Amino acid sequence: MAGSSRGNPKLGDILRSVGVLGAALLLVWAATQLLFGSTPETPDVPAVDYSAVLPGAERETGADLLAPTSLPEGWKVTSSRVRDGVWSLGTLTSDTDFIGLTQAPEGEDAAVDEYAEGSERVDDVQVGGETWTRWTSPDGESTYSREVEGPEQRTTAVVTSDVDRATLEQYLASLA
Repeated sequence: MAGSSRGNPKLGDILRSVGVLGAALLLVWAATQLLFGSTPETPDVPAVDYSAVLPGAERETGADLLAPTSLPEGWKVTSSRVRDGVWSLGTLTSDTDFIGLTQAPEGEDAAVDEYAEGSERVDDVQVGGETWTRWTSPDGESTYSREVEGPEQRTTAVVTSDVDRATLEQYLASLA
């Protein structure tokens, strides 16, 4: 048993073992990068043609629904739908900030309470020839709301986002 001792490995054996382990870790890292890649900084979310959905949504809800007439360069609507009489439209700015529009057959206070929970009324502002109520939420999101008179019913539009006030008001001005 004199030659079978495994007590004190030589420096060369240690370096070879570390090299083999390092190469194995490098191989695992490279395979992971190849298979999964890295997350892009700008999400590739497709735009939707909300103008094609809007006429059917207005028939279904019996309301005049708000939607942007035009958007700044780089902005895109990424979702539009009607569910249970509620119109929802999601927009991404060129900086990938989200602006959400929800229009529901509820009174203004009830709609804001449901779609911007915990928001506190700040003041009324004129934007694009319309009076909007401005709200702030505990998490810093800005919310604007206004009632919209329709042919069959009155609805409340609630717009929420954490973009700056000027950007959000630019969006509000585009709604018709």
